[in-house]
Amino acid sequence: MADNNYVDGGGDLGKNYLPANPYADLGMLINKFPQIGNCKYYASVGYVVSATGALTTITPLTGNLGGDLRYYRVEVYDGTKTVTGQLDLLNRSTDFTVDTSTLNANVQWTFAFYGSEGGLVGDVGCDVPYKWTVAQPKAASGNTVPPVAKWDNVKYTIKLESSTDSNYSLFPDEGIVLSRGSVINLQDYSTIGSLTESEDYTFDLYASKVGLNPSIALPVADPIDLIDITGVVTFPFPLSNQEVKIASLVADTASAGTYTGTMASVLTNEGVTPSIEVTINTLVV
Repeated sequence: MADNNYVDGGGDLGKNYLPANPYADLGMLINKFPQIGNCKYYASVGYVVSATGALTTITPLTGNLGGDLRYYRVEVYDGTKTVTGQLDLLNRSTDFTVDTSTLNANVQWTFAFYGSEGGLVGDVGCDVPYKWTVAQPKAASGNTVPPVAKWDNVKYTIKLESSTDSNYSLFPDEGIVLSRGSVINLQDYSTIGSLTESEDYTFDLYASKVGLNPSIALPVADPIDLIDITGVVTFPFPLSNQEVKIASLVADTASAGTYTGTMASVLTNEGVTPSIEVTINTLVV
């Protein structure tokens, strides 16, 4: 059986780390990651069951961006009968529905999420599904565990490159790691608790891969009236295990005020809906 970290031709296994399947049955499969050949896929989905239980809507929160995987499939089992729905990954971000009208909505349902190479009902493609149960199906909703952030395999770090403000001395030399949903208050690193109007604050944004082969698809998005971002590499840019500077960030201090913006990245080949957003706040006086 292939090692969970195995990627054909990938060299050092540690450089191709993949998290284990959190839904796998206990026992020998607990660390087996679902795959089609070498096509690993990630599964975090949202679900909504109608009030009568007749229809279930599945929302893909993650998506496979390469390999032979062509469909997502969901099976719903009420202890007696199984019904199935599927999504063509040409429309990977589209909700899809499962007709659950023939199931007993008064008993527990078990959901099984698979990847599939083809559109045939029997073409599962992976022998380890992601499973979750819903005790009271009618009007039930939620996101399956783990959260999407579990699958992030890109690490971002922001470091202070220079500043003309002598009070801006608290930014750590090693920088600050930015993850999905992070909030960074640039003023927190000043001894006076604010940036100073018309002073210069320049930061460097670094990125590295944690696993697989992610690439930065586009320059990091520029929050309006907050910071100016200049890409310093050619996109799409393949990441390595070492931190690489991908952009310069300059805080906008042309006028006094309190500003909030969202910095978003666009990734490819990393398995997750390709966006990580970070909130950046500044207070300029």
